[in-house]
Amino acid sequence: MTEIICPTVDIFLYDLIESLGASEQEKKNKRKYFKSKLPEDIQQELLISDNDVLVEYVHLLPNMYKTFASNSTYKGYYYPVQLGDTYGLLIECNFQQETEAKSPQCFEDLKKELDKNILKDKKGTIGQTLTIYGCLPLSSSISPEQIEKVAKDCYEAVIPNLNWDEELDGKGEYLGATIFELSRDRLVKQKLQIEEKQEKETIQNNQHVIIIIYPDRQTLDDISGRFHSDWMRLFHYYHKMMWAYGQSLKIKKSLKTDFADITTSSQSIDKKPDRQVNFKTLDRTLQEIQNTLNDYATDLNNLDFQQSTIEINLSNYEKRIAAIKEKSEQLSQRSSNLELFAEFTKLVEDKYLVQIKKDKENLERGFKLLENTINAVRSRIEVKKAESDRNFQELVTVVGSGIAVVSIVKTTSKEQCEAYFKLDIINNLSNYKGICEYPLLYSLTIALIVAILTWLIRRLWQR
Repeated sequence: MTEIICPTVDIFLYDLIESLGASEQEKKNKRKYFKSKLPEDIQQELLISDNDVLVEYVHLLPNMYKTFASNSTYKGYYYPVQLGDTYGLLIECNFQQETEAKSPQCFEDLKKELDKNILKDKKGTIGQTLTIYGCLPLSSSISPEQIEKVAKDCYEAVIPNLNWDEELDGKGEYLGATIFELSRDRLVKQKLQIEEKQEKETIQNNQHVIIIIYPDRQTLDDISGRFHSDWMRLFHYYHKMMWAYGQSLKIKKSLKTDFADITTSSQSIDKKPDRQVNFKTLDRTLQEIQNTLNDYATDLNNLDFQQSTIEINLSNYEKRIAAIKEKSEQLSQRSSNLELFAEFTKLVEDKYLVQIKKDKENLERGFKLLENTINAVRSRIEVKKAESDRNFQELVTVVGSGIAVVSIVKTTSKEQCEAYFKLDIINNLSNYKGICEYPLLYSLTIALIVAILTWLIRRLWQR
């Protein structure tokens, strides 16, 4: 097994400062979570506040880097930056004794130190990239196959149960070094303790690994450090695309749920018999449907936003790869091959963006269908309301007719009232003359008779 000189582990972590529609409290919680990855003395030096302007790239420490020595075995540094709406943090960890050659298994110790004692198992909210590197003794005599075997041993030390052939995305050359990119389960669900007593679920890629085997110690020490800001940007674009695609999947799920809820509620209204119609309940249900439709429209806009996020970051990603290639060739006077990153751009172009566009088309058609359905339901309710109002108007007209007749009937004496009721059919009823004892009762009786006759005539006329 070939030994490694100056074995080093770098981890790049990314936290979103603010997301679409985030409240001020949510933004504060995210800033607090980012700061928690740093020791308290470094937190006091951070050049950030709750009112920071979203800038393209700015260092968050006065001297850019802050070194540390966690114990007599390990040392490293912190390098926090702000990239627009995202915080980036690079933490490097290596051994105090840099000149001593070690086996690739040493990366397991570096990774444990980084995770348990330095980061204390904290993750990046939108993703993280692990970079492991070192140089080989007498590298000129080592074949490309041997270099890949060393890289595989390094990967196995930090990632258990590896499947090298399946997880290897590609390999290339830069600064005369051999570089490998690997990923496993690009998108995974993960819960992070961003807020107190409440876990937040995120969809991200937290197992993105870069392995670099440098040709010599001079290249590693003198040149590789000049690319920290380039890798910081490149991995930021990478994780921003992965995070945006993960958000699109969550939005798509929410849209499907809203579509099902609106369809079910609309059908329940449409199937309700007329005799069971309660306009107050229907109005409340219709308002709930409209609120859900508004959420649906908002989610459609958010889906469009995620698509734009991926497109912008893909463009930046490709430009940064070209910049790294040009810069490395100028510094090392050696040709570079970074085609290994083309596999990811192809994945984004051919799968992620195509899928989001297709989902948008289908969901926008669903939105129009739901709008038509709601309009149809609303029209039906309006028709029912009109029928109800018309029936009420008929009742008012009928009752009004009876009252009008009563108002023009002259005051009737008791004897005249009794004379009006001297009919054979009424004579057979007991106590019919009691009506004439009460003028109001007599008037109501006349009104009722007139109202019934009016209603019958209107019905016959409508036929």
